[in-house]
Amino acid sequence: MGYEGSRLEDESRPDLAAKIDWISDRCGDGTGYDIMSFESDEMARFIEVKTTNGSQLTPFIVSRNEVEFSEEAEDAFCLYRVFNFAQAPGLFILRGSLTASVHLEPLDYRARLRALGQ
Repeated sequence: MGYEGSRLEDESRPDLAAKIDWISDRCGDGTGYDIMSFESDEMARFIEVKTTNGSQLTPFIVSRNEVEFSEEAEDAFCLYRVFNFAQAPGLFILRGSLTASVHLEPLDYRARLRALGQ
């Protein structure tokens, strides 16, 4: 949140910095992104933040919803990858569909009971 506010202030858009919304804190994790921010031209920027104490190459978990939202939002979606968080935090940003910028490996399945008696 602070990074986004500073970015917009640096781009001479304090009016937009005041409108940044921490969606996941207010509404939960179901939206497909964490923070609603803006480009300096007032277009929406949907930010998903992934943080680790590992290096920038440490794998991270993304939900199916986050992947699908990144595809729908296209260039308005940004994944902010924070790494080395505890010691010397670094950041890089991936813009657009996650399927275009990361290798996705399925890890979980949703299980439902089959009809009883089968």
